[in-house]
Amino acid sequence: MKLGVSYNLFDGVELLRKSIMSVRANVDYINVVFQGMSNHNKPLTRFELNNALQILNDLKKHKLINEILPYNPNFNVPAQQNELIKRVTGVIDVKKHKCTHVMSMDCDELYKPEQLKAVKDYINKNKILQTACRMQTYYKSMEYRLVPPEEYYVTLIHDITGEYRIFSPTQVNILCDPTRRMVGEYTCFEREAIEMHHLSYVRKNLRQKLENSSSLVNFTPENIDFTVDYFDKWKYPQQALILRKELDYSDVEKI
Repeated sequence: MKLGVSYNLFDGVELLRKSIMSVRANVDYINVVFQGMSNHNKPLTRFELNNALQILNDLKKHKLINEILPYNPNFNVPAQQNELIKRVTGVIDVKKHKCTHVMSMDCDELYKPEQLKAVKDYINKNKILQTACRMQTYYKSMEYRLVPPEEYYVTLIHDITGEYRIFSPTQVNILCDPTRRMVGEYTCFEREAIEMHHLSYVRKNLRQKLENSSSLVNFTPENIDFTVDYFDKWKYPQQALILRKELDYSDVEKI
């Protein structure tokens, strides 16, 4: 197996190095598909853009990433379609660099290296086409996580050796991100084998994340304002507030 990683990046660049360091020892190639303009036509500020480029160039200089690929969104298609195209762009580049397998990731996703190595070896030995795992979601910092953990899946490692092995808007046997699915049935790992550690609500700028989400169509401006205000004022052991189609409260444990 030659494993490549493709990162989808707009905001949250402050988390990228931590994510990369969690997978770097087990992968052969990493690209970052980066956009300075969101899929909702909102740009990073000049300071944010310069900061992001500085971080990316530093990561490339130190060989933590191999390639930086710019992406310019098409505002004539829905945000989710842009995200799908962006992820496909990353997979095409990974295939170009002779990788046999890919992980499509966001900058707020981490794995335990020893778990990733074990499942990578298992996938390779058993010639499994595509896999998924569940996640632990963190709130405010890595000290606090949601309980009980969320039950939907994140796609993990995909075999991309076939001619048409690329992401597509297809129905699959698990509930997961529609922009990183491949045709076919997913083999799912139990939590004891591997979990993705999701820093979804560990952000310097939560408003930027919410206002530029592919799920923005499900949010109201009032709910975004309320969620950001709650997040800014939050103190443990209050419940966490996650914005989905509605305001969703969750218990939190300190770890």
